[in-house]
Amino acid sequence: MGLIDCLTPRFQLNLRVFPCGLYLVSGVSKPVVMLHKFFFNRLSLEKKVKHLHEKGVALGSRIKDGRQIHMYMLKDLFVEVLYTDDKTYLAPEKVNVLNGLTNLQQYLETEFRSRF
Repeated sequence: MGLIDCLTPRFQLNLRVFPCGLYLVSGVSKPVVMLHKFFFNRLSLEKKVKHLHEKGVALGSRIKDGRQIHMYMLKDLFVEVLYTDDKTYLAPEKVNVLNGLTNLQQYLETEFRSRF
């Protein structure tokens, strides 16, 4: 790692003025998001789903081949989860992780086209 790399900021801090006062706002850079994906992919299936329930946002569900697939968003990751007997309170069967909105869009378009 060169001197320029050492001086490159890994995150941004911005001072913003709002009617109720000053706030320090941080912006997450791409290396931090990639690191989050790295650690998320190394969790067990049950821990991934637990982390999604605690920190993620449930986006909705869809039906594919008679199975219900639940979609979650976790920072820049989009995660599909299949549960045993399609019940969210039972154990998860499978997790599919998509990195970024463009990958999600391409994946869903491919899934849509394959139905016809």
